[in-house]
Amino acid sequence: MAFDALRKHYPPRREIEGLKVHLEGESDALTQLIRALGAVRV
Repeated sequence: MAFDALRKHYPPRREIEGLKVHLEGESDALTQLIRALGAVRV
């Protein structure tokens, strides 16, 4: 029963891999960071 309670109240898990990110302007440093985290720049 304790495990079920933990599962029901566990915070949502946010996944960065595959996330689409839009950047205004050009920034090589931010583009590299986005790729390193597994996100995709669009």
